[in-house]
Amino acid sequence: MKNRPLKRIFIIFLMLVCASTQGFSIDFRNQLRPTKLIKYKHWHLEQNKITGYTIIEIKTTHKAGKKYFLEVSQNLDLEQKKFSEKKTWFDFQTGIPVSSSETDYRTGISISNRMTGTDLVTEVTDGDEHLELSLEMEEGLVPFAVLPLYLQKSIQELREKRRLTFTLYLPVVAIELKRKGLPVSFSKFEIDVSIIGESQINTPLGVKSAIRILLTPTSLLVNSILPKEKTAFHFTYMADPPNLLLEFEENQTRSILETYQP
Repeated sequence: MKNRPLKRIFIIFLMLVCASTQGFSIDFRNQLRPTKLIKYKHWHLEQNKITGYTIIEIKTTHKAGKKYFLEVSQNLDLEQKKFSEKKTWFDFQTGIPVSSSETDYRTGISISNRMTGTDLVTEVTDGDEHLELSLEMEEGLVPFAVLPLYLQKSIQELREKRRLTFTLYLPVVAIELKRKGLPVSFSKFEIDVSIIGESQINTPLGVKSAIRILLTPTSLLVNSILPKEKTAFHFTYMADPPNLLLEFEENQTRSILETYQP
């Protein structure tokens, strides 16, 4: 999904949050399956209108003789014109993410991430500028590119425990830190996840039980300084498998599942 608002918000957190890690295996073999089309419409809550769309396709592909799941996500404007694209490769056997690439066609900026086993290496190309940074992969670290899948993977555990924490890594923040000569580790944030409601809602698959969850930073300082609408993010998932992401809300935009074609 779109990450530009997150960039603006979390830049403010840079020197304020001290992250910790929780143990989990970051693989998505049970969440990944070939899917022709997943489409979300972006509804502006204040303006009461559609402002764009996101379309996602998941398929299998081969690269350098190895088989992968490939998730392709594109952001479209009202005229259905593509203005950004993200691709994420997962090991076909394990579902572990191995690399991702993202391009904003409006600015020409491209960002790529690759996991080497011990490190997450991020490269940025912005015109003639090329920047590379590396962050040690810790147990429990969730890169932003796979956040929706991580939450989908965690729904059943969340329903049992009612609350979870994890550490979110934001490469866009790490890039700004690198440019300013600050530690890249400040781009990690401990996030609290809690259930705030369960209901029946209409979906492209019919009426389904849904679970609404809230993501907030654990830092009391951050939460006291910034208004709630700048630090709280809402996700709505199907309560039962396959636990599809039905809605995502941040600031004044709600992204709503419009089409699902397996």
